[in-house]
Amino acid sequence: MILDDQMGYTSLGFRATVRLRLVDILPDIDVPVVSVIWFYSGMSPEDMADRIVANSESGVTITVNSIAHMESQSVYGMGIVKVFFRPGADLSTAIAQLTAMVQTHSACPAARNDAVASDFL
Repeated sequence: MILDDQMGYTSLGFRATVRLRLVDILPDIDVPVVSVIWFYSGMSPEDMADRIVANSESGVTITVNSIAHMESQSVYGMGIVKVFFRPGADLSTAIAQLTAMVQTHSACPAARNDAVASDFL
């Protein structure tokens, strides 16, 4: 009798496991983000923040559509501006607008290296 009950429970457990769908606990989050990275070898983080990143952020707010918010970070020789977009924003258009802003950025020193705009950071 005990063996029959155990086999019944095992059978029910197996059936329940087979019927159970695989469910991902974490939701699929797709945050549209584009990063602009400025490279200036030898520039201090303070100068990078004041001269390059601040001017870049103001240019982005004027030029690019559908911005939710921005974050920036300046380290020795590099400035990173992350632009977060509203859900459903077209990233190819955003990258094109950011690239155009970067190429026409007039506040940059003449000896600058070109910035990179990408959607992988």
